[in-house]
Amino acid sequence: MVVIVGTKIYAIMTIMKFKIKIIIPMLDQKLKNRAIHRAKIIRGQLDGLVKAIEKEDYCPELLGQSLSIQRSLKSLDAFLLENHLRSHVKHQMQKKGEDEKAVKELINIYILSNK
Repeated sequence: MVVIVGTKIYAIMTIMKFKIKIIIPMLDQKLKNRAIHRAKIIRGQLDGLVKAIEKEDYCPELLGQSLSIQRSLKSLDAFLLENHLRSHVKHQMQKKGEDEKAVKELINIYILSNK
């Protein structure tokens, strides 16, 4: 079961056959902070590219900046996917009935990444 408390999402799991429930944050705060930091760096790179376009910098320089941003986005994608696999998918695969949902999500991610 997923519970939303404020802006945080938690998974509530039943431990073994006992009806003991614990609350596990679905996104480790350190990983969340790292992802936010990376996204802000990418935003800064994009702002720099916009300024360079406005200044009419030389096209190969603009393309170099654009390609750098794309590499940064791919790196962020890999980081987010790794977090998803280590947290959400891991929990879904352990819970009966949730494994198919995890597989469908991964297939959708794969399809999106190849468009």
